[in-house]
Formats: sequence, structure tokens, C-alpha cells
Amino acid sequence: MGRGHSKTLWPLRKKAIDTLRGTGLYGYANEATIRTKAALTGGPLPELRFAIYGQGRTGSRLLCDLLNSHPDITCDLEILAERASNPRSLVEAHARLAKTRAHGFKFKYYQLTERHGVHDVGGFLRDLHDGGWRYLYLSRENVVRHALSSILRASTGVTHRLGDKPGDRSNEYPRVTVDIDELRTWIEQKREREALELEALGDLPRLDVVYDRDLVGADAQARATARIVEWLGLPPAEMTAKIRPNTPKKLSDLVDNLDELRRAFDGTDVRPYLEDTPDA
Repeated sequence: MGRGHSKTLWPLRKKAIDTLRGTGLYGYANEATIRTKAALTGGPLPELRFAIYGQGRTGSRLLCDLLNSHPDITCDLEILAERASNPRSLVEAHARLAKTRAHGFKFKYYQLTERHGVHDVGGFLRDLHDGGWRYLYLSRENVVRHALSSILRASTGVTHRLGDKPGDRSNEYPRVTVDIDELRTWIEQKREREALELEALGDLPRLDVVYDRDLVGADAQARATARIVEWLGLPPAEMTAKIRPNTPKKLSDLVDNLDELRRAFDGTDVRPYLEDTPDA
């Protein structure tokens, strides 16, 4: 009964949320709700607090999914994606609602600057660090795969897969022809954003996680999560994710004009990422 009721109400709730988003008020309304809940039912701040910082399409959703499978960790998604009057207070309100020893969330550089008007991102990060938060910096080395992940998400709307049923091919990507200028622009912008992110972090201590070597495949995920759990000071636990990557393992299974791309980037540091090898 409860599930049917929720399904009946969801279209109305979604319409209300979309309306509030259109006015720019949704973030403030959500902030008020979270802060009220924290005041009424929240507890003290968890003793272990962390933030996952990095660009989109670097595996942050996958990493949160993995971390949430540990009994002592809760990891929120992008709680700073909408405007808030006091982003620092909102972060702590979410943390006070956690019922675990460790709590974290993920965020992006532009969310601070564009959504919340934070002009000194480095100052914001230092302030959060001084308040007991530590940073996990997430990145992706393979600039071609990173770009394609973003380009394909924009064109298909598919973000993640939640373990397809046998024979289900509904989430498979079609083969695409990649625009060379679009790919080149995307790579340049990715590198510019990375430079800004690292400049803001400065010399603050952090744990680096690289998608390509730490989150591709069950064995790599097990090693990475064990390292993160040790970094947090928590006991080890078996950790698994429900979601998995969207795109095929080989570029030739995805890109029609792979030879053209190789010629365009011949002699550059991008060229090695155009080899037809698995995404790892």
C-alpha cells in the first residue's frame, strides 16, 4: 500500500520540485527542511567526516555507493548542487542526520562558485578542513574516456546502470561519431578545471583516488575501499556497489571514427588514450 501511495504521489511531488527549481527557490526550501530535521532529530557531528571532491564523470556516484555499503559509513550525494543561504551550515546539518561513525558527501568546484557565490574556494575548503573535515580527491586520468562519458551522458541521458537483467540491452550505447573539435575543447576544459580544483586544495592533506586504477573492476574497488576505510580509521568490511560503468570496454565498440581521432591527436599526449584497450 505504501509503495503504491508513493508512486501515486511522486508525479505531483516531482512537478512541485520542478516548479520550485524554476523559481530558484528549491535549494532554499530544501535547506530549511534539512536544517529543521537536524535541529529536531539530529545528533552530534559524526567523529569522522570527509568530502569527495572532483569533477563529474570521475566515478563519484560509484564511490559513494561503495562507501555506503560499509556499516559505519554514510555518504551523501551532491548536497551542494542547489543554492543554499549557508552551504557550510547545510553540510553540517546533513552530517548531524547521519547515524554512523563516518559521514561524507560529494561536491564539485563549480557548485561552490556558481550555485553559492563562493569566491574564495580555497578559503572555504580550509575552513571546512579546520572544522574536522578531510578530503578525498577523485580524478580520472584517461581524458578520452572522461570526455566520452560526459558527451554520451549529455546525448543519451543515461548516467549509471544498476545491474542489468540477463539479456537486457536497453542501456547499451549506440556507436557514435565523435566531433574532433568537441573532444579537443572538452579535454582542454577538463584540464583547466582540474588545475582550479588543485589550486583551491593547496597544501591541505588529502587522499587521492583515481578512477582508472582504483574503481574499474571488483579487485581494484576492493583495494581502494580498503585503503579509504584504513584512512578513516574504521574496521574493514566487505563492500560492494550496485551500479556499474555504462560504456563498452573497448573504444572500437563505441566510436565509429577512431582512426580519424588518432590522426587528429597524433603526436600529442592524448594519443595514447586512443588505443583500443579496455578502460582501466
